[in-house]
Amino acid sequence: MTDTVLYETKGAVAFATLNRPHVLNAINNDMLRQLISILENVACNDEIGVLVLTGSGRAFSAGGDIKDMYGASKKELEECLDLFQLLSHTMHYLNKPIIAAINGYALAGGFELALSCDLRIVSDKSQFSLPDTKIGLSPTSAMTYLLPRIIGMGRAMHLILTGEMINAVEAERIGLATMVVDQDHLMEETEKLAQNIASMPRLGVAYSKREFHMAAESTFANTLTFEKEFEMHCFNSPETQKALADFVEKK
Repeated sequence: MTDTVLYETKGAVAFATLNRPHVLNAINNDMLRQLISILENVACNDEIGVLVLTGSGRAFSAGGDIKDMYGASKKELEECLDLFQLLSHTMHYLNKPIIAAINGYALAGGFELALSCDLRIVSDKSQFSLPDTKIGLSPTSAMTYLLPRIIGMGRAMHLILTGEMINAVEAERIGLATMVVDQDHLMEETEKLAQNIASMPRLGVAYSKREFHMAAESTFANTLTFEKEFEMHCFNSPETQKALADFVEKK
């Protein structure tokens, strides 16, 4: 059986590639399980600093595999949704940054998957849409939590309620895309960014990601408290002490 997700590492960067190009990388239960397993392995692998997620062929992902979902029993549907939710949770709380290299269509569940990544590098050929409401479905995978925090409530509601397709330029304009690059240079530019982040002291990177997520659910006062706590942890770590010593020596 062909792996629904391909996995490789280059130095301190791991790459997970959705691998069902014949169906635009539609997401089925096997793919969800493989992604969760990869994330769990990356979390405990000290050699890996960043995970890059992309798709094979002409799509990042067209979303959940409707053919699998159509006609599914209540138990089967619930299992699928549980896996989607577990994947979103695992990505959100992964102690390392996840960069989406969006190489084409990111639709429905594929759009949701991209949102769970921390950065989204987008090819100039990419297109985004949330067509769920057009077929009588509603958002899942923390879409209603994540999307308004990235592009604002009004824009998020518009995309969800209309199912409008937007291109890479519009995605960058509204803050959905971190940057737009030429299709032919997508993986090159993404790897360059990933290797740069992976070269930095790991604790500072991990705490930075964690602080952003915690701050989204916290008060101003509580944010000041945990930022101080994490900064103390970072400052006293051997890795940070070495980086500081190297910086002072260069000066």
